[in-house]
Amino acid sequence: MGYARVSSKGQDLAGQVRLLKKAGCVRICVEKVGTREKIRPECNAALRPADTHTVTMLDRLGRNMVELITSAQDLAERDHRLEILTGPPAGTYDPHGAGKALFVVFAAMA
Repeated sequence: MGYARVSSKGQDLAGQVRLLKKAGCVRICVEKVGTREKIRPECNAALRPADTHTVTMLDRLGRNMVELITSAQDLAERDHRLEILTGPPAGTYDPHGAGKALFVVFAAMA
């Protein structure tokens, strides 16, 4: 499940959607969420068992460390993997794997 997000109506999702399709995402959820709104993507509810939640960059998952950690924890608690396509933390994070600690470090730097 790919997830593309922009924070204003004037921004374009096309680049994110293109990267997600290239990465093999069959389903893509898109959102336009203002900077003051809490991110709670509806597509998280659409994730099926063993799905991977894929974002183009870490900042698409959340706008600050709290949102990043909360989103990653929510995915892990539901036993979903997280895949980040670009940037320093690029890779796939398994909810039970050693990459969890590394993700927290990169989230703090983001």
